[in-house]
Amino acid sequence: MKPTLGAFSRYMRRPLQALQPLRARLRNFTEGMSPRDRLLFMGTVVVLSLGFLVFGTVFMLGRLDSLRELVEIRQGQLAQVEEMRTAYTEGQTRLEELEKRLGAYKGTTLSAFLEQSAGKVQIQDNLKQVKERSAAVHGNLEEKLFSVELSRLTLEQVVSFLYEVETSGYPLIIRTAKFRTVYVSGQKLLKLNMDISSFRLLEEDEVTG
Repeated sequence: MKPTLGAFSRYMRRPLQALQPLRARLRNFTEGMSPRDRLLFMGTVVVLSLGFLVFGTVFMLGRLDSLRELVEIRQGQLAQVEEMRTAYTEGQTRLEELEKRLGAYKGTTLSAFLEQSAGKVQIQDNLKQVKERSAAVHGNLEEKLFSVELSRLTLEQVVSFLYEVETSGYPLIIRTAKFRTVYVSGQKLLKLNMDISSFRLLEEDEVTG
């Protein structure tokens, strides 16, 4: 059934009837005023009403801006937490990989490993020196620094040896590498000096001891 005009009028009459007591009080209050005073009073009421409306609007807008800034701050913090979580996960993954590498070569010294690598590329006679220079312990990780010398190498042999060392998975870092040209029977060859750090996980008794 479609609403009729009469029903709409009755519906709108209810809020107007609720304002009747306020209108009556306002009429009684202004009844003894002169037209000028009544006009000033009504103008004041209107100005105050507009003032409250403007103030309320400005306050709400300011509140909304504050809430928006707070939401942006929380979103930034959440993004930082996500980045930290990702970095932590990646760090844990790298640590597990490093521990596997350390465990895989647990019984192999750097000297033995370099001799094996040189043998694979057929330059074992060119490996002249693997000398330990220092050792340091970081938590449960031991780092040893070695001086390594190879001589009379062709450029191809140097590249093959370094590739074998770097891709083997042995826990080491080449700190420095210095090349020097040497001539043997008129042939131009290379001498390679390196500083290499090797790493080893210590056992609990080694750490506590």
